[in-house]
Formats: sequence, C-alpha cells, structure tokens
Amino acid sequence: MSISNEATRRLWTWQGHDVQIDKGPVVLDSSTYLSVTPKQKPRYEAVHSSLGTDQLIWCHTVEKECNAKDSNGDDLVLWLLEVPLSEIACFVDEWLAERLIRNHPCPSIETWREWRREAVHQHPKRQDRQDQFIDCQLKQYAGDMLTPEEGWNGYFLGAPERCEWVTAVLYSPVNTDWITERPTV
Repeated sequence: MSISNEATRRLWTWQGHDVQIDKGPVVLDSSTYLSVTPKQKPRYEAVHSSLGTDQLIWCHTVEKECNAKDSNGDDLVLWLLEVPLSEIACFVDEWLAERLIRNHPCPSIETWREWRREAVHQHPKRQDRQDQFIDCQLKQYAGDMLTPEEGWNGYFLGAPERCEWVTAVLYSPVNTDWITERPTV
C-alpha cells in the first residue's frame, strides 16, 4: 500500500523489546506502561470500550514528548511511524483525560476546545502557559461542568490543530508500510 498521496502523521511509540507492532496481538497483561502507571488504566479501559477492542497501539504525536521518554524501563524500544490520518483510530486529548482521571472539574466539550485553541494561539510553544491559561479560565467559569460520562465521550478528537498533549491510537497490528524506523534489539 502506498501512502504517499494521502495526508499522514508522524508518530512515535515505545514498546517492549519483544513486541512486534506489525504482528500482534497486544498482550495487556505484559504491558510495562500499565504496570508502572496504574492511573492510566481508566483511560485505556474507556478507549477500549469506545473502540470495541483492546488491540490498540498508543503513540506520541510530538517528538519532544516522545523524547522525554517516561519509558518506564530500559527494556523499551522506539518505533517511528508515518500513518495515514484515515487509519488513526482516534486521538485522545491527554490534558482533558488527565483531569477526568483525577476528578478535576472540566467545562463543556465546546468550551474546552475553545479554550485549548485560544491557549495554543496565545502560547504556541509553552505548554506550561497553556495549562495556566486554562486553569485561569476554569476559575472564572460559571457554566455547567462535564459529567464523567460526557467527558470520556468527548475527549476523542478528529485530527487536532496542534498535537501537544494529544495521543494517537492505532489498531493493532499496524501496517508494515507505516513503519519508517524499526528498532534494533
């Protein structure tokens, strides 16, 4: 399959050295990430439930976030991918998901997305300032807050305007043609 004529997105994913993302299946019980960061489990369960499968590969959408490598172990290897936008199962707004996991208040999805766009516009290269902007907006917000169900349903995005704090989720196994750099172990 050639993907040269279709809009694509560069993605990065850390996986265990014995995982072949183009072979499958995903074995959640052996996930280093989930065992080291158990707070992520509700996020994974919500995405699995929404998409109807747990055969998913989670990817970074920004290289600097990937290079920060909260790799949770030395036995992980980095895969580089170039994936057609039409093949990305969903995008996850990690900032909103994190707030929901921690039971922090969140405005309506429309308000949330408006604030995110404004924060990125005002502070394009400063995630910390974007976060501060949204926190200030929340302090002044007098509207209805999301219920957890509404929040989990709303944090899936189409192709985002900006990728900071957005994760791409792919169905497993991934197409071999999307792999631009296969790790060596």
